[in-house]
Amino acid sequence: MKTENRRALWRILTYLRPFKKELLLAGLLLAAATVIGFLQPLVIQQITDGGMLAQNLPVLCQAVVALALLVALNQAVEMAQTRLFVNIHNQSYYTVFHQVFQKLLRLKKHILKIKTTRKFSASYRWTCPRWPPSPTAIR
Repeated sequence: MKTENRRALWRILTYLRPFKKELLLAGLLLAAATVIGFLQPLVIQQITDGGMLAQNLPVLCQAVVALALLVALNQAVEMAQTRLFVNIHNQSYYTVFHQVFQKLLRLKKHILKIKTTRKFSASYRWTCPRWPPSPTAIR
């Protein structure tokens, strides 16, 4: 991995540092969804072999109820995962945009009056190594 990519990855991960608990919870939810995914075929096997082939109605009913509960539980876990990821995404984007806004507030007024991007980037010291982008990259 190139050093630029490592730096970029490290910088992205620093924005996720405040969300350690949420990411741990996301890992646990992922593990729960995986376990539920492994249990569903076993219950379907029980429905087929123990209920339908053996013509055992109580086993069939119990397995169908168990499968319905597993499906509902899996949906709840996936919804919790989605909500958790959306919250992490929104809060991290807020942090990034807040930092950009704070940096823009510190700019001097004469810099904001510059109309062209080339003059603006020449008059302000940027931390981005590839600024301004090449005209071919914009197309």
